[in-house]
Amino acid sequence: MRSAVIVGAGPNGLTAAARLAREGWKVSVYEARSTIGGGSRTAELIETGVRHDVCAAVHPAGASSVAFRSLRLEEHGLRWVQPEVPLVHPLGGERAGVLYRSLDDTVAALPGRDGARWRRLMQPLLEDFDYLTGFTQGPLIGVPRNPVAAAQFGLRAVWPATVLRRMFRHDEAQALLGGLAAHSCLPMNRPFTGGLGLMLGLMGHAVGWPVAEGGSQSIVDALASVIRSHDGELHTDHEVMDLRDLPSADAVLLDLAPRQLVAMSGGRLDGWRGRPYRRFRHGWSACKVDYVLSGPMPWTAPEARRTATLHLGGPFSEVEESEAIVQRGGVGARPFVLVAQPTVADPTRAPAGRHTLWAYCHVPNGSPLNVTDRIEAQFDRFAPGWRDLVVGRAVRTAPEFVEYNPSAIGGDFAGGSMAGLQLLARPRIALDPYRTPLPNVWLCSASTPPGAAVHGMCGWHAAASVLRG
Repeated sequence: MRSAVIVGAGPNGLTAAARLAREGWKVSVYEARSTIGGGSRTAELIETGVRHDVCAAVHPAGASSVAFRSLRLEEHGLRWVQPEVPLVHPLGGERAGVLYRSLDDTVAALPGRDGARWRRLMQPLLEDFDYLTGFTQGPLIGVPRNPVAAAQFGLRAVWPATVLRRMFRHDEAQALLGGLAAHSCLPMNRPFTGGLGLMLGLMGHAVGWPVAEGGSQSIVDALASVIRSHDGELHTDHEVMDLRDLPSADAVLLDLAPRQLVAMSGGRLDGWRGRPYRRFRHGWSACKVDYVLSGPMPWTAPEARRTATLHLGGPFSEVEESEAIVQRGGVGARPFVLVAQPTVADPTRAPAGRHTLWAYCHVPNGSPLNVTDRIEAQFDRFAPGWRDLVVGRAVRTAPEFVEYNPSAIGGDFAGGSMAGLQLLARPRIALDPYRTPLPNVWLCSASTPPGAAVHGMCGWHAAASVLRG
């Protein structure tokens, strides 16, 4: 029986282990922390019985993941829970840009002719969604299986969000696009930011923006169940500092950052072969705040009370300026804030009378800034009176993200910057970016294609590379 050792029990490492175990390999997973999960852990941060997602909370990429569907995680306890509305971007008062699951409903809600423009942008891509999901959830270097659909997406995706916004005339559609594009952790004028936003919007129409019932921990627990059902082993509280300390195996897969691979290589990547891994660029971090509330958030926009995900940032120009300030090394007075309120869709997270709120804004890599006051000023703006509901809060800054997960270099929760060639070539330019220069060693973290989000596809493709031999 062939054997594999996986270091790091985040969603990608566990997905790689699950795929190999299902193929009959003897699999052992080693995790430095006392619990598995990486960026998909859930914990009682503030009050007993109230469960918070420590990092990722909402999972459109997970719901569309080829890997998760193939592994049949629902048979191992995972249940996606959909809010009534996937996403809302408040604009003040009762105004908001709203992404409905139905394309028709979204089109009808946008003012003027912006609805027709939204349909013209989205409809052709939505018809090819299954192909585009596979295309964008893997390495982009190679020959596409459906060149027409790939070109149709590429011609839209290549544009900066600042260019795509010109299709629309009203704040609702422009802000909706801007908030989606801001997930790229890049300034809005960078190429492909529009495309990253488009893909997230497509996911909202095709599969929704669900949460995992009970918390994001349910995703990795389901992956662990797959591994154990095939006699795989999971070892927690086991930190690996050097690859030479690992047991002998036919394949070693690392759910780690490229710099960690170099550090663990025993000097074997100090020369030219290790240059791409040493030079790999890491992106922005975040200041994140979790809350326990005694009631639902009193958003002034009615649709905001029906969603699990909000983008707080006002019109497109404010989002653009907020992200530009982060690129310059600061945080603006009105930062773009990503908000999740999971209990709107999943009341199992908290006992009766309690609600959870999860929010973060981008900060420069490694910044120790605690900008809770600026995040809460955005709440004041769009949900006046919310402070009366606060039972408790917990704050996590960029350095604390590193303490929580050493793979988050400088607090980079996305596994590396998506700027320039790193969008297409992670962590190096190669037809097989998962295989490293070291014999029988593969990288399977979010620093490989397709990058960030809880979808397991980095691990899925790395395992495929191992199986190809």
